[in-house]
Amino acid sequence: MQVDIWVLYQKGLSAFYESSEIKTAESIGYFDKINDLDPKFVPALAMGAIARMILANVYRGDDLETLSRDAKEKAEQGYSIDPSEPLAMLATARIHSGPGDHEAALDHAR
Repeated sequence: MQVDIWVLYQKGLSAFYESSEIKTAESIGYFDKINDLDPKFVPALAMGAIARMILANVYRGDDLETLSRDAKEKAEQGYSIDPSEPLAMLATARIHSGPGDHEAALDHAR
């Protein structure tokens, strides 16, 4: 892994954990930049999905459809690359849980 990708990932996590609309959106920018540089960096795909779900559900309900679709795409992409990555399992479980597919969510969480 390149050092610059790791630094971007840490910046993304830092923004994400500040828990505000602006910082959550900023974190998505970091995670997406990482995946532009390395499309197979699964933690960034997963965190990008989780951040989009939070942005949609907490701050931007008017953009729920687009953010949810993009979150699902990122989560599934990460899971297909490495289904043993804990963040990929979490992201995939959360995208199934949100719309009520709890059985699929539990399957991914297990």
